[in-house]
Amino acid sequence: MPPRAVFPVELENMMLEKDLFAKAHRGSGGLFIISGGLAMTRREAREQAFILVFEQAVREEPMDGILHDAAEARDFVPGSFAEGEALGVEAHQQEIDQLIEGHIRGWSLRRLSKVALALLRLAVYEMMWDEGIPYSVSINEAVELAKTYGGKDDAPYVNGVLASISKALPEKRDKPHE
Repeated sequence: MPPRAVFPVELENMMLEKDLFAKAHRGSGGLFIISGGLAMTRREAREQAFILVFEQAVREEPMDGILHDAAEARDFVPGSFAEGEALGVEAHQQEIDQLIEGHIRGWSLRRLSKVALALLRLAVYEMMWDEGIPYSVSINEAVELAKTYGGKDDAPYVNGVLASISKALPEKRDKPHE
């Protein structure tokens, strides 16, 4: 069995969560995604994607191996949205990282917390390659996850970097596709 990455307590608890359907029905609202018999909101699916991208940042291994290990060792099977987002981040990581580096004035990717780096990568992927998600939604969701999983300075930092990146990208959407 490969070495296991060290996770913050909240990430461990989320990954052990088995009854996502019940969690979604406790009033989290939003779009429901059905995958493998589980129902979850887009926010919960994005949280799963964040966990996968975070683990890849920690372990520095291919996403396919992380997905396999997660399913085997943790009884964690991400939904199709989360898996697609995580695989998309991996496929475009070089471009994503170059864009992030251009907007983290005075910093390098190595100096960022793994939480902030994973959130920036996920949000930038959504902003650049997911036509159905407005920039503002990607930014807001990343900031909310940073408040939950990051340090006290991560949420405002993530917000500032993503706001700067969104201004540099072409205006392509301001509301979700219907």
